[in-house]
Amino acid sequence: MTYASAGTGSFAHLSGELFKWRAGVDVVHVPYRGTAPAATDILGGRVDVMFENYPSVQSYIASGDLRTLAIGAAQRSNLLPGVPTVAEEGVPHYESTSWFGLFARGGTPPAAIEALNGAINAGLRKPDTGARLTAMGVEPVGGTPSAFGTYIARRLAETGELIRTAKITAE
Repeated sequence: MTYASAGTGSFAHLSGELFKWRAGVDVVHVPYRGTAPAATDILGGRVDVMFENYPSVQSYIASGDLRTLAIGAAQRSNLLPGVPTVAEEGVPHYESTSWFGLFARGGTPPAAIEALNGAINAGLRKPDTGARLTAMGVEPVGGTPSAFGTYIARRLAETGELIRTAKITAE
């Protein structure tokens, strides 16, 4: 089997390599120069599967041209509640999600960080903000700076281990 990605070192490539590692299967990576050509080839049947962020392929899923087999999150998504996680499908310890966050310069006063965090969380709780993000295929999370820092540290450690294990190198 083959899997498409948006290129070597991309989020999709790392997601595919994580799947190979956790599932103990050998699938061949086919790197592309971006999501569009990868999507073209999966739609054309030239590759078997594709690892990609939901917003990038949302229209293909909505039209029925692509079928979502599983999501990489630790739990099911509110955006696709009927789609199981990769772990639910039998691949233990699989979590591969993209995330966005707001960062501040080191030394920013804690009061400023807390004020920004409070404003961001309040904005994410607004129904119109949540609806706009959801329409773009983004699931708003929010939280504390401490929890986000812990999450980032864990994901960086896991990604580093994956890169070493899979022997992924820069091209």
